[in-house]
Amino acid sequence: MELDKIKQVKLSQVRVNKQNPRTIAKDKFQKLVTSILVFPKMLMIRPIVVDNVMQALGGNMRNNALNYIAKMSPEDIAARLHASADYQRKTDSEKQALLQWWGEWLEKPTAYIIDASELSEDERRQ
Repeated sequence: MELDKIKQVKLSQVRVNKQNPRTIAKDKFQKLVTSILVFPKMLMIRPIVVDNVMQALGGNMRNNALNYIAKMSPEDIAARLHASADYQRKTDSEKQALLQWWGEWLEKPTAYIIDASELSEDERRQ
């Protein structure tokens, strides 16, 4: 099985897994959103695992957070980042690069995925 192929796709292509057993409290979800905003490179390191119909098998909360971010305005993102201690520790050029990255991302929201369509039905459920 080739799971080493990370792809970048339109965020709208990734389907939410309605049978995902995991839930997350609102405050933890908001922390996840901020974490992603401050460190988007982690999305490449921990891609969303999808099946043959692009349904998320792993990374459902990251997918939900990305969909939440996609509805934010650049101003909302900037305000959220400015309130983060991790963001405040960055250099001015790092801050500017991050704001620019999210501004461009908002124009064409994407997600990093790994295709796990070769898993059996039982493996997908797990």
